[in-house]
Amino acid sequence: MKLFLSALTLMLAKADNTPDLCKDDIANLEVIAPSETVTDGHIIPNITVGGETYSGDFPHFVVNPGGKQEKIIVYIPGTTDRPSLSSCLIKSMSETLSFPVLALSYQYLSSGDKFRNGKCALLVAGEDRSEQINCLTQQHIDAIDGGDYGATNFKADGSAFWGEVLPENSLTRRLGDLLILLNERHPAEKWSNFLQDDMLTPAWEKIIFSGHSQGSGHVAYLAQTKNINGAVMISGPQDECIDCPEGTNFWIDDEYASSPDTPYTALAQGSEPLF
Repeated sequence: MKLFLSALTLMLAKADNTPDLCKDDIANLEVIAPSETVTDGHIIPNITVGGETYSGDFPHFVVNPGGKQEKIIVYIPGTTDRPSLSSCLIKSMSETLSFPVLALSYQYLSSGDKFRNGKCALLVAGEDRSEQINCLTQQHIDAIDGGDYGATNFKADGSAFWGEVLPENSLTRRLGDLLILLNERHPAEKWSNFLQDDMLTPAWEKIIFSGHSQGSGHVAYLAQTKNINGAVMISGPQDECIDCPEGTNFWIDDEYASSPDTPYTALAQGSEPLF
């Protein structure tokens, strides 16, 4: 595994959380709502974080320079984020890369990274931290494959750690459904190349994943559990085993499924607490 870690000092800009700031300047952009990809009638749920409710049907952004491609990059936003809030980043990626950029709208976990770390720490039983460590793994499984771990563990006030993610709304299914629709709309572009033989599941080995904040944690977990083509992690992963003794291992320390020469890049703004 090759890991390149960079701390970037960037000029402050009022570009964050501005929907569609660069959207009109993205060439070859196709905007697709998750509900457009549904073939079995399942509901795209809204997501409530900290008392605010966000639409679950904010659109995917797809940028294809044209023609048949051998690889793609998939961007996974963070908590309460969506492709339209990252339009300037997507524009930059599409202008820099010679292959398609897919920015995914997905059911992110309804609790930010720092808060999830704290909730997992509530599961310590005396000196036994096994469930805390398991919690750090299960959060990614809930988002990537679908699950109810967060919905079946509770704080002292009775609130769930985070909301349930049904398998049909998992990150894996969202990406698979998007690729299926793209293949139907643009058969000459051979989007089926990025699906496995079942024509449902993403072909992980042909996909580079990029993510920000919560999304970067999911990217790191995908790299640990799938043979992906590459990983770019922005401001993360932020998983932390709070108060664990030095040398405590959790999922990030396990052997990675991706090949040893798979490129990994992690970066952050220089003044972030992460650094």
